[in-house]
Amino acid sequence: MIYFVLKIGDGMDSRDKLNKNEIILLIIEGIKICVSSFSGPFLVAFFISLTLSNIASYSIYKIVTNIIALIFSFIISRFIKKKNKIVSFRFGILINIFYLLSLIFFKESIIDNSWLLGVFLGLSNAFYYMPFNYIVSNEVRGEVLTKWTSYKSNITSAINILLPLMLGILLTYFNYYDIAIIFVIIQFIALIISFLYKGKEKQLPTFSIRKYLSAIKKAEAYSRFKMHYAIEFLNGFTFSSSALESVITIFVMLSFKTNLNLGIFTSVFTIINFIIALNLSRIKNKDVFPKIMLISVVLIVSSIIYFILSTSTYSLITYNLTYNIAYVVISIITYVSTFSTVNSVKEIKKAYQLEHFSVREFFLCLGRIISFSFLFIISLLNNILYYKLLIGVYTLSIITMNYLVYKLYKK
Repeated sequence: MIYFVLKIGDGMDSRDKLNKNEIILLIIEGIKICVSSFSGPFLVAFFISLTLSNIASYSIYKIVTNIIALIFSFIISRFIKKKNKIVSFRFGILINIFYLLSLIFFKESIIDNSWLLGVFLGLSNAFYYMPFNYIVSNEVRGEVLTKWTSYKSNITSAINILLPLMLGILLTYFNYYDIAIIFVIIQFIALIISFLYKGKEKQLPTFSIRKYLSAIKKAEAYSRFKMHYAIEFLNGFTFSSSALESVITIFVMLSFKTNLNLGIFTSVFTIINFIIALNLSRIKNKDVFPKIMLISVVLIVSSIIYFILSTSTYSLITYNLTYNIAYVVISIITYVSTFSTVNSVKEIKKAYQLEHFSVREFFLCLGRIISFSFLFIISLLNNILYYKLLIGVYTLSIITMNYLVYKLYKK
């Protein structure tokens, strides 16, 4: 994978080639995606391997993770406006190593110490993503940003196709916490690679949410930013590391029973994601996107009705297919919107990007906290029917998000 990324610029005009820093950012993010895949669906599978009631503990773990990330995103943003951004970035990688080591240390008692795992992961995410988003926004050149994003998407797809299948096979023969050793090693590699990054620091004004909001009002962009943050809240509630992913994993494990089948299932639907994304990227007329969004809403509503009325392997596959179509369409538009929104106001791009990313992270984490709070309540009821109804609630949120993205797209 690293060799592939380093060869990205071959055969291109020198102005289109990714420079050393841009390649390093891609490699480190690729490693982070690997770790996130490991601590995503397969950790859910580990929690429910003994009993479905352990979902309550998993929900607490995710709620704590996002509360910590929400709080520390503001603290860290205030700090890195004064200090070297890459130091915080490296610290985030280091904390993630401690998080993985805690999986190895606790072993079977992971469930009893889920809140502590949440603290480690929340700190890691805050220290990693706040400087990372800022660095990408400033260090990845405008003329290669689309290309860089495309490579990031392709690397993500490659990892999410191959890794779940590999993990499914490994977890058939080894324990979850034993596999964590592999990811500790690759995180150390990411830490070492980060020292090759040579970024430029620039003087920034003191962190101030008040001045940031003032800049939005001055530019008469309040309605656009308000809509953007509403979308980010719903993104956290339904798509971005939300409880919906966990609920789908629960039904997959109940239907297909083993980690290997979970790996195959995840890999197959990632391939579908990749094909959809590839075809969407070839669309030159972006005015077609609203029509695609409307089609995805109709499909996902139809599939959730089918799933609730008749829970079966076929209805689960149908729902996942439509969910993935909606996910890809929304993800492409919201990712572009994140950077285009912050760059739409010159004063914010120049001095208050970290404030923007902090507020964005607040709404994203708040959506996730509420999402997993719902899952926690449902887990206490311990009835599979309520899990099906919860998917219905998330689906309604996806429809609302589609509507807001459509409105923002038209602005």
